[in-house]
Amino acid sequence: MIINATSDPEPSLIKWLPNSCSFNAIEQSKKQDLPSSIFILTLLISLNLTPQLFAAGSTNVGIISHYVWRGISQSNDKPALSGGLDYAFDSGLYAGTWLSSLSGGATENDLYFGFTGETNKINYDVGFISFQYAQSRSHFDELYLNTSFGFIDAFLAYTTSSDDDSGAEYSQGDLYYSIAAHHEFSNHINLNLLLGHYEFDDLAGDDFNNYQLSVSKNNFTFYIDDTTGLNTANEVKFSLSWNKTFEFKK
Repeated sequence: MIINATSDPEPSLIKWLPNSCSFNAIEQSKKQDLPSSIFILTLLISLNLTPQLFAAGSTNVGIISHYVWRGISQSNDKPALSGGLDYAFDSGLYAGTWLSSLSGGATENDLYFGFTGETNKINYDVGFISFQYAQSRSHFDELYLNTSFGFIDAFLAYTTSSDDDSGAEYSQGDLYYSIAAHHEFSNHINLNLLLGHYEFDDLAGDDFNNYQLSVSKNNFTFYIDDTTGLNTANEVKFSLSWNKTFEFKK
């Protein structure tokens, strides 16, 4: 899903999302909030019934050797498969969904919509995303803003709700923000450096920083991820991904 404030396995319209999102390694025993899921699914279905309104659409498939999201492993150092579907309007509105395998046979399904535009040479993407985990019947939702100016990207996400907002982490009021710099070399090799910080609303939460370096060419991307501030042992994580996007027009 895709803009580029992070370089994870991602859908194609909000690129910052990729090692896209999951907290299954931290929260796996909550009940799902169905109203938000039903609302987003209804939106996606209604959009799908009116394809003539779309400026463009795309599907994507991918595989990564180790799925890492915001510095946290989601696949227990195992490969993960992913796929997504995105639609976009001429106005800048978009909606989509992205699915990935996780550790232990679990899955992650992201549902999102938003609006992209440009003002004073600053590109922006503002939207809503819901991270859904069917096996554990858990979810959490975020409002996000991603901006890009030249080679600098800035990203901010605010957790609006989860299936258990009394939890110390991944619940209402949490903030994640990052800043990234990217450069494309003459041989079409892209370099991206990212610094992120997770700030949990509850004082009992374990705030941490994450760092990522990625190098990509064509459909392949190599990642190096690390974290600081976690109470658990920090380990540098290496991963290699392949992703292919198929575009179609109305």
